[in-house]
Amino acid sequence: MTAAAARPRGVRRAAGAVRTAGSAAFSGDRLFVVAVAFIIGVAVLMASAPMQRLLAGRERLGVLESQVEALNAANAQLTTRAARLQDLSEIELIAREKLGLVKPGEIPFVLVPPDQGYPTVSIPVPVPEAAPADPWYRRLWRTITSPFR
Repeated sequence: MTAAAARPRGVRRAAGAVRTAGSAAFSGDRLFVVAVAFIIGVAVLMASAPMQRLLAGRERLGVLESQVEALNAANAQLTTRAARLQDLSEIELIAREKLGLVKPGEIPFVLVPPDQGYPTVSIPVPVPEAAPADPWYRRLWRTITSPFR
């Protein structure tokens, strides 16, 4: 006995009616469903390129904002340095340290760090020539016979 025959008579008709109504609705609307799917696909394809450009623009904006922050910090440092260089004592300090300038009547001293030292003159030591090595076959024979000696 089949599953349809096991059901009561009224249930068989209702199930058949639902099956035919569902298939009729789907078969009649198949063109509509395909058209809607096609339109959604085209819309997604058309929106993907501008969306990529938007995301790339946001990423570039983030990079540029970080560059602006770094340049503003560097600008602030340069502004403070320019303000310090307006002071004559700062200019004198830089002239003494970097350029080695002295005032008239001062005696300049140059301190040489101990790791630099002065160049030394040395007499080259002759290297004795090495004795000629045994040929390969003698070394091989010595290696083979050494356990038996």
